[in-house]
Amino acid sequence: MTSFRVIQRFFRTTVTLACAVALAVAPAQTASAQDADGAGVRWSATHGTAEASGTRWVEGSSIFDQELIVRGELRGTGSGCYSVWVRWVFDLAPGPERRHVTVCGGESAPVDVRGPYTTPTTTAYLRICRGQTENHDCGATENLTSWPIEG
Repeated sequence: MTSFRVIQRFFRTTVTLACAVALAVAPAQTASAQDADGAGVRWSATHGTAEASGTRWVEGSSIFDQELIVRGELRGTGSGCYSVWVRWVFDLAPGPERRHVTVCGGESAPVDVRGPYTTPTTTAYLRICRGQTENHDCGATENLTSWPIEG
């Protein structure tokens, strides 16, 4: 056997082994997406006089059939309006940032975000922005898909 074929066989075996390990580890990581009591993992975001917080978890039976659930509450404590915006990224391709809920003044409103979660190529980001329609004046971004989760 030539040295080229030996190297080719080595790389083929290494890639196959790496794929097998990745598929074996992915379910273990998403299985830890909920605490032992099933409460999920806490998340929070703030900007100006608004804050949002809640829990997030993954539901589904396999890495190809899962849904990320993000629930919580957006609260305003001052004047002006604030909105929760979420961006999904699938296979490294970012989608548009979409507004999910808005509060004005001292109001509060539930945050309920759901989306397909096909690990490991799905990520989702949440942030609070000032206003009802614009997403230019915003707070820090919260990564909703940072795994493994530590609750």
